[in-house]
Amino acid sequence: MEEKDILRRAASYCAYQERSHSEVRQKLRSMGAPGSMTERIITQLITDDFLNEERFARAFARGKNLLKKWGRIRIREELRQHGVSDANIRLGLSEIDENTYLSRFAILCETKWETLHGLDKMIRQKKCADFLIYKGYESDLVYSELKRISLLPS
Repeated sequence: MEEKDILRRAASYCAYQERSHSEVRQKLRSMGAPGSMTERIITQLITDDFLNEERFARAFARGKNLLKKWGRIRIREELRQHGVSDANIRLGLSEIDENTYLSRFAILCETKWETLHGLDKMIRQKKCADFLIYKGYESDLVYSELKRISLLPS
């Protein structure tokens, strides 16, 4: 495949949704682009504004928090795995409104707590805490919310 064809396909790939540099590199390798061509194509995609790490980080953080209800810790780690810089990770996380984050977290916590009814209180707290920490929420936030919920009458 010629470089211009690979560039066209890569631009289409990036136009469909925001992509990280590592995702695009991986896609270009799967298309058979050699290393030097890959770097030229990535440079061109950045120049043409098809590829933007900051925009990717912001969209990723917003989407994962809104749709998958991930917490900041999980989002940060996933962005690191994508090779996003610390500065752009901070920008991405700034997209998450604090009040929305806390209210979404509280709803998620209460929903999970309700699904565990009928279990011993300590087991219920452990399972709920494990779930929320896996989702990427801060442990101090998790334990303070669980303390509040477990004191409510059933």
